Amino acid sequence: MAAPIFCPVCRSDRIIKHGSILGPKGRIQRYDCKACGKRFHPSLKEIPLVEGFFDIETSQAGRGAGNFGIMYSWAIKVGGKDQVYYDVLRERTLKDEARIVLSLVAALRRFDMIYTWYGTGHDFPVARSRSEAHHIPFPEYLELYHVDLYYIFRRLFKLHSNRLAAAAEFFGIEGKTPLDPSVWVDASFGKKSALRYILKHNIGDVQILEQVHKMIRPYYKGTKRSI
Repeated sequence: MAAPIFCPVCRSDRIIKHGSILGPKGRIQRYDCKACGKRFHPSLKEIPLVEGFFDIETSQAGRGAGNFGIMYSWAIKVGGKDQVYYDVLRERTLKDEARIVLSLVAALRRFDMIYTWYGTGHDFPVARSRSEAHHIPFPEYLELYHVDLYYIFRRLFKLHSNRLAAAAEFFGIEGKTPLDPSVWVDASFGKKSALRYILKHNIGDVQILEQVHKMIRPYYKGTKRSI
């Protein structure tokens, strides 16, 4: 049973539906109060958002990563919880990549707000490209909020580098380790130990990303947008 709705002005429960409006997460029901005439909709501030911290690992970075490269793994950490959704290639085939892309799309739809580090320039465009390559419907406009912490950090702080590793070091957050190039070479040939190592690195990145976010969150507001 749906929770009762009360007028935000007079607190009456004599409420009727009156069309809808387009909000950041899709269409939102609008109401009229028959007692005082107030027209309103539920405040977006009162709608709890399920937050996630997202990162992918791919065979290629930069231009062409979405059609010349493939996805090795992905991870999404649930905000405020010790829970991480993830998947990784079991074998280096397009069929298996389609499997992990499909699991990623399903996982993304569990969330309302996704945080990334340079996800605007890499993670989301590559994930969307690989989804289209496998004819898998990707979340559309207004399905998800996205906050790219890379751009926020670059605006708020002035370090020698804007990489996540530099931000983590600056805030004294441990655990960010670079990947040995030989691991990527081994993964390109489908070596399972290399793929497992990349997944471990991937999961570590989203855990660190949440910790970095906690450090910079007091300094920004109102930057969310659709993916």
